[in-house]
Parts: sequence; C-alpha cells; structure tokens
Amino acid sequence: LAGVPGIALTLVRAVGAAALRPGQQATPLSIRVDGRSLAGRGWLFLLVTTLDHLFFGLRPFWGDRHGPLRFTAVRSQAPRLLRLLPQLARGRAHPLGTEANGYFSGSGREIRLFLDSPLALDGELFTPATATEPTLLTSGGRVHFLRVES
Repeated sequence: LAGVPGIALTLVRAVGAAALRPGQQATPLSIRVDGRSLAGRGWLFLLVTTLDHLFFGLRPFWGDRHGPLRFTAVRSQAPRLLRLLPQLARGRAHPLGTEANGYFSGSGREIRLFLDSPLALDGELFTPATATEPTLLTSGGRVHFLRVES
C-alpha cells in the first residue's frame, strides 16, 4: 500500500507489535539530526515530515522548531508507550515522554539514518545500499501557491 494507507498501516503495525511483544528488539538504526546523534540504536518508529500535521490531523511533534524537517522518534521498549501515545500524537509533551525515557521530538535541516534494512518512505519500502553510508533526508524547499479567484 502506498500513500496514507501505507503509512497508517506501518504505524499501526509498529505500535501493535510494541504493545503485544514489548520485549522484542527493534531494527538497529542510528539517527543523526543536524550532526547530533540521538541516544540509542533500537527504535520502534521514526516519523519525519515537512508538514505541520499528518493524516487524520495527527501532530506528533512537540520539540523545537528550528528546521524544516520535523521528527519524532521512539526507542523500542520506551516505557508507558500506550499511555503516552494519545497525548504525544497531538503534539503535547508529557512529563514521562522525555529523551531519557526514549521519546525524541524536534526539527532539523538534515537527518542522517544509518541502517541496513528496509524502511518505509511515504508508505513505500526503500532499501539502503549500505549501513556505513547514511540515508540522507533533507527538505526540498518551500513552494508557494497563488490562488486566483474570478
């Protein structure tokens, strides 16, 4: 499935797997945002977008907003995921949703992913060439539209 249905299915599967099998380790992945490494290698999910909100009105971003790429990453085995998820999905920080507990959110200009297994990009699977070279995510720029009314 591509587009919104594919993205929604990917998220539901990731959260469902975490709820049903909390001890299962996620795929190793190193994440670097504007040169800063996020602590941890086993991640449950990573969302990256240039949009203010996602499908169904989700706004799962609560950190700083200095760059065009907004992201949220949750480490595998992050505590109280199902309890925190509704609040975090609306972009509201929670006292337990901290980096120390495995919850990361913010923005940047460049995100580098180091992994050697497939990942979903816009609902479609993408397989990196190698784990030693990063998959680079950057903003393609802004587009302004002019609406002409008659």
